[in-house]
Amino acid sequence: MPLRGERERRLADRYGARGVYATTLVVQALATAGFVPADSFWPFVLAVTAVTAAAGAKAAGVAARSPLIRHYGGNRPQEFRACLRAVTNVGVSLGAVGAGWVVQVGTLAAYQLMVIGNAIAFVVSAAILIFLPPVPPVPATGGHWRRLAAPPAVRRAQRHQRAWQT
Repeated sequence: MPLRGERERRLADRYGARGVYATTLVVQALATAGFVPADSFWPFVLAVTAVTAAAGAKAAGVAARSPLIRHYGGNRPQEFRACLRAVTNVGVSLGAVGAGWVVQVGTLAAYQLMVIGNAIAFVVSAAILIFLPPVPPVPATGGHWRRLAAPPAVRRAQRHQRAWQT
């Protein structure tokens, strides 16, 4: 998994975090919207496969979000991250209320409306992100393998653990 995050970070470094994150949100919206026409087993499997493939896009979005927070957070990125988290929590709470309504109604149209609403939320997030000023890509310094190398103490502990496993 660390290699996946590293690859996505390099993608954001090369093309810019804002564009990479907006693209990941659109991919997630399309994958989520794939559940709406699924009316039998195989279309449902196809939609689940699309959502699973979009999990890679979500990892790229998480990796691309950090440079945006550092840039727009200014001198207080922790406070900015906390505000984003609070807005996310409000969105999750509203989604839970909507999901409760969908379960209470229990119709196909209600479930489809909920899925469409989720996809629209991804698209609206991407649209808001596109209207922000761009964050210039910052080239990575040093080799990416150096960041992946474990410190000496961790390597010793891993060797010790392997010795006891044999």
